Amino acid sequence: MIKVSIIVPVHNSEKYLHKCVDSLTAQTLEEIEIILVDDASADASRELMADYADRYPKKIRCLYLDENIRQGGARNRGMDIARGEYIAFVDSDDFAEPDMCRTLYEAAAGADMCGADYWIDRDGALEDVRLNYGEGKEMTPEKKAAFLSGCGYFWSRIYRRDLLEKYHLRFPENVYYEDAWFNFMTALYAQSCVKAAGQYYHYYQSPDSTVRKNGTHQYERIAIPSLIIGDCRARGIYIINKDLVDYKYINMQMSNIRYICLERFDKPDKSQLRRIADAIRAECPDFSKCKYYKNADWVLRVYLRLNLLSPTLAVWGRKLDSLIQLAAIMRKKLRGRKV
Repeated sequence: MIKVSIIVPVHNSEKYLHKCVDSLTAQTLEEIEIILVDDASADASRELMADYADRYPKKIRCLYLDENIRQGGARNRGMDIARGEYIAFVDSDDFAEPDMCRTLYEAAAGADMCGADYWIDRDGALEDVRLNYGEGKEMTPEKKAAFLSGCGYFWSRIYRRDLLEKYHLRFPENVYYEDAWFNFMTALYAQSCVKAAGQYYHYYQSPDSTVRKNGTHQYERIAIPSLIIGDCRARGIYIINKDLVDYKYINMQMSNIRYICLERFDKPDKSQLRRIADAIRAECPDFSKCKYYKNADWVLRVYLRLNLLSPTLAVWGRKLDSLIQLAAIMRKKLRGRKV
């Protein structure tokens, strides 16, 4: 029986593929399969994949796509042929510690999801990422609320394949930032989740990353909140999960606003800020009534309110960002004294 299927989307990854696949063939859990999905690479990635398949015929399977459908689509094709009890996702420029699959599988013990801490790797400079999955195994609404606002990324955990099949949980295709949708939906549907002790995944922040390298994709993230809330409504799960869905929606939109205003752009695009404001008014007008709304970062809430008043105010907010953050710190201290 295959315990874990590891799916690796590959696109022009010859520079990193050896280190990635070597770390997977070295896994101490024997009952695994490694599914390499080439997403129409133009470099030597296919040749490298074929060589690994020849060397490990009982462990590695390869799919070769003629049309680029981006990482989400490539992962979906891998899931279509996966046979493992659990599924793991590894990006082709990342790598894993030898005990990752064994530790996560044993800790899962039948849970829908199991994750662990990981590292952000910047050319050998490691940053620890510690995650709080909350207490217990059951995914209570409170645990889901905390989980949905953080708890790492999909490649830091394994998923029970039956969960993904039952609810047809697949990545959106032909879009970037598809991981946000998948992270949300799997956490929303999961009934149980546990965290294993230790760190096992090296998330490499590559300068060759598609999203970092190609600035033309920078605004695609703005469409993901609408995709999430729309899909929840289409699946008939919005009403019973309204607080959780609204919280995720508004959290992402707030992050998008600050992202546009501050983090990546010399000249913020007010038309995109206006687009977000219009979407919020149409899709989630009563966001402030969400029971988890006050859990959101206060600085992000300031940007949200400014943008709803006027994108111009949001842009001015970035010039005062240090003062807004200082106000947030003072506010937190004052609230702490009252408690």
